[in-house]
Amino acid sequence: MSRHFDAIIIGTGQAGPALAARLAAAGMAVAIIERHKFGGTCVNTGCIPTKTLVASAYAAHVARRGAEYGFDVTGDVRVDMKRVKARKDDVSGRSNRGVEEWLRGLNNCTVIQGHARFQSSHTVVVNDEVLQADKLFINVGGRSSVPAMPGFQDVPFLTNSSMMDVDFLPEHLVIVGGSYIGLEFGQMYRRFGSHVTIVEMGPRLIGREDEDISEAVRDILEAEGIQIRLNATCISLAKRNNGVAVRMGCDEGPPEVVGTHVLLAVGRIPNTNDLGLDRAGVATDPRGYIVVDEQLQTNVPGIWAATAVPWVTTVPRIEETWSATEVFSTGQLSGSPTAFWPSGSSTGFSLPSSRWSISLMPAGPGTGGWSLDRSTAPGLIVV
Repeated sequence: MSRHFDAIIIGTGQAGPALAARLAAAGMAVAIIERHKFGGTCVNTGCIPTKTLVASAYAAHVARRGAEYGFDVTGDVRVDMKRVKARKDDVSGRSNRGVEEWLRGLNNCTVIQGHARFQSSHTVVVNDEVLQADKLFINVGGRSSVPAMPGFQDVPFLTNSSMMDVDFLPEHLVIVGGSYIGLEFGQMYRRFGSHVTIVEMGPRLIGREDEDISEAVRDILEAEGIQIRLNATCISLAKRNNGVAVRMGCDEGPPEVVGTHVLLAVGRIPNTNDLGLDRAGVATDPRGYIVVDEQLQTNVPGIWAATAVPWVTTVPRIEETWSATEVFSTGQLSGSPTAFWPSGSSTGFSLPSSRWSISLMPAGPGTGGWSLDRSTAPGLIVV
């Protein structure tokens, strides 16, 4: 016995709930399936919790520099990580519950908790129940990549997800990976009070950015006391009595950095390996990303992918552009790629080296202007 729906959405991350609401409002019978936490990465281990932690770290950072702003803080600024985590959990938890309550309150929308696997191009199985639909939307997101570097099985390590459970201050956090996630956690924990070393295989940080952006970011981080190790080849991990050693081959500096904790921030992989995509005939690239066209449709008619698609620096904000009427009547969609990066913004395009670059910073919330005082939030604007 099976249940039939007009549309099935797999995953409640950023695109899924809004799409479910639009389709349900158009009169379609919708099933939305979630196997773990409602809201996906953004709500539970990404945007919302990390930006909440960033805000706490920034508050501590400014408090330490009170004299520069005309006030004094008596004694050292001490960060209570249990309270920091509790605040993060509260903010993230409210978003998580809000997504679930919103979905369960929608007319024409059935919420199912469990692991969905394709049985055919129009059939999925969840909790031993068979669900069928003419239109299916894959919205499963991704997770941290854990590379098989030598020694990784012999030492404890953190990822961006397990960092959400940290309620203590690492004495020395060594971060393998000098891109967006690694830099965000690096600056955050340096401001909380940890010693931080960032180890990057490439010749510069955030290698997808233009060189002057990379240099500006490096200057900012080093000015805050973060150690940067570049051109780190042959990275391996090893146990030490006082923590974890990250060993590397580098042009400069010692061949080993010993920290109390290590964070692996070396990229993301899509959550597509256990969906049964082969049974549906859905094509993926060698890395497991779903291949889609400009309308986000897969090679199988009637199946679209909202996330886990092979776009390096863009996230399709389909909840803003997918029309329920289009889906219902024509089976076509229009997607709008938009770039989202931690604590920053970018168009996603590299520019020629022959341009003007000026260093500025926002004058402050609500000021509506810019200031040349770089002491608060230095940055770079390309014009």
